[in-house]
Amino acid sequence: QFEWVAHEDVALKEGTPQATIDAIKFRKPTAGLDETDALIIELGRQIWRDHKVKAETFAKLRKTFGDQKAIEIVMLMGNYAGTAALLSAVDMQLHKGKQPMLPIP
Repeated sequence: QFEWVAHEDVALKEGTPQATIDAIKFRKPTAGLDETDALIIELGRQIWRDHKVKAETFAKLRKTFGDQKAIEIVMLMGNYAGTAALLSAVDMQLHKGKQPMLPIP
């Protein structure tokens, strides 16, 4: 919740489509999204949900972004996983007055 509250408004202000945000937030299908957004969402889902990135997904990532940026995207996702672990360990709470924005599982 902490990271989501900190970033959703910024993403919207930077031009991220609401449909892209909703696909992540509510775990919706990526069909109909911008192809690049869908690729990154699918990559994240394969890493964190499936624990295996399909060869064709990584090949498409490399073709779209180049080798260096493809690795940087994976590393960025890993950095946020580390941040999530830290926030969980210290039981980070939302700032006063902020409301949860993610559905509670």
